[in-house]
Amino acid sequence: MQKDRAARIIPFHADDIAGLLTDFKVKEDWALGFFTAVHSGPAPLDAKAWLSALPRETDDAGRAARAFERILRLHEGVGSLLRDDGRATSPNPKNAAEVSRWCKGYLAGAALHPTWRDDTEARAQLDAIGALAEDGGPKGFPREQLDALRLELPKRVSTLWDHWKEARKLTPFVRDAAKVGRNDPCSCGSGKKYKKCHGA
Repeated sequence: MQKDRAARIIPFHADDIAGLLTDFKVKEDWALGFFTAVHSGPAPLDAKAWLSALPRETDDAGRAARAFERILRLHEGVGSLLRDDGRATSPNPKNAAEVSRWCKGYLAGAALHPTWRDDTEARAQLDAIGALAEDGGPKGFPREQLDALRLELPKRVSTLWDHWKEARKLTPFVRDAAKVGRNDPCSCGSGKKYKKCHGA
């Protein structure tokens, strides 16, 4: 996989990407799959919902604040790409390890949407993505069929993006928590007031 794949999605240096992914203990492919599913689901998710699903590595407040800012930019970058092309963040289908990591991230993001598995068509697409998430594929799964699933992955991702498009338009955004005031502590965990941190 190219080291700068996420750097093409969000405007900062590849070294920053490496630091960001270290802070959150995730691989680049996993993060791209995760945010693709976060954006592709039936309703918009607030940052608090998806941020809690990312495993953090650092307790340093300053580093956490920088990581939070960069992960928000990655989230926004993936959303922007998907609005232009529903399959823009799909992994290289010829790289089985990349596909597996991406699909694991996608499934983690999809799990944050409680109604996703209730839909028959969406569940069928997720089941195919789940087969690709397993290293080497499910036990007894024919290799040719697995190769075909990998090649179909970008189309499946685009299909899921399009499937929930109308639902995303109809679902009003509802804040899970009270709005952060300018003098409240910043939600990134830096310990600073919002107005001095991400509200600046």
